Amino acid sequence: METVANALWWSLEGSVSLVATGWAFALAHWHWWLVLTVFATVWTVTAPLRGLIGRLLLTTSSFLYRWTEITKACLHRYRKYVRKPEMLERPWYSRWHKSAEALIGTPMVVLVARKEHLDGLGRLLYKWLDAQDAWWCVFLPDTLEATCWASAHYWEGLHVESARTADRAGILIWTVWAVVTVILYALSVCVLFVYETVEGVCQGWLGVLGVLSVVNFAFSGAEGLVIAEGVALNRTVVNVSVGVLLVGFASRLWHLFETEEPSPLDKVSDRYREWQLAMEEQEQAERLADAFWRMDGGTGRAPAGAAETV
Repeated sequence: METVANALWWSLEGSVSLVATGWAFALAHWHWWLVLTVFATVWTVTAPLRGLIGRLLLTTSSFLYRWTEITKACLHRYRKYVRKPEMLERPWYSRWHKSAEALIGTPMVVLVARKEHLDGLGRLLYKWLDAQDAWWCVFLPDTLEATCWASAHYWEGLHVESARTADRAGILIWTVWAVVTVILYALSVCVLFVYETVEGVCQGWLGVLGVLSVVNFAFSGAEGLVIAEGVALNRTVVNVSVGVLLVGFASRLWHLFETEEPSPLDKVSDRYREWQLAMEEQEQAERLADAFWRMDGGTGRAPAGAAETV
C-alpha cells in the first residue's frame, strides 16, 4: 500500500514538473508559438485556394507538355519527310514546292492523328492551317495557272487579231494606192488618148509641130516671148506648145516601154483574194480544233495554238 502511494506521488510530482517546465519553455519562446499558430491557421484557411492553384499549375503543365510533344512530333515528321530519298531526287523547284506544302500539311496530319483537331486550341489551329492550305496550296496555284493560261490564250488571240488588223490595214493602203494610181493612170491615158487623136488628125508628129508653129505665129503680138529676128510670141501659147511636146514625148516613151504587167487594180484584187482565202482557212482550222477538243473531253474553246496543229 505504501509502495502504491509512493508511485502515485512520484507520478504527480513528475507531471507537475513537466507542466511547469513546458509552461516555462512556452513563456520563454512565446513568439515562435505565435508564428506556428498563425501559420497553421493560414494553412488551414487557404487550403481551398491552394488546391485551386495546384490544379491550375497541374493543368498548365499538362497543356504545355502535351503541345510540346505535338510540336516535337511535327518537327520530327517534317524533317523525316523532307529528307526522304524521293524528295532529295526531285528538282529544286519541285522540292521547294513540296516542302512548303508539307510545312502546312504536317501539323494538320499530326493533329488528326492525336485527335486534337476536334476541340479547343487544336480545332482552332487545324481550321487556321486548313485555311492557309486552301489559300497557298490551292487557290493561289490554281489562280496563277488560270492566269497564265488566259494570258497565253489572249496573247495568241492578240497575235492573230493583230495579224488580221495588219492585213486589213494593208488592204486599205493598197486600195488607196490603187485608187490614186488608177485616177492618175486614167488621167494620163485620157491625155495621151487626146494627144494621139490630135496626132492622128495631123498625120503624125510632124503635123503636130506644124500646127503648133502656125498657132504660135498666129497669136504672136507686140508683147510676149521674144525670139530670133524680133518675133514676139504669146507666152501662154508657147507654154501650151511645150506641154503638148512633152505629152508627145511621154507618148513615145509609153509605147516604147509598154509591157503586159497587171495593173494596180488587178494587184489589189489578187491580194484581197489571198487574204480572204487565208482568213477562211484560219476559221476552218479553229472550228476543227474546237471540234477535236470537245471530242477529247475538253470544255469551252480549244487552247491557244491548237489550230496551228490541225
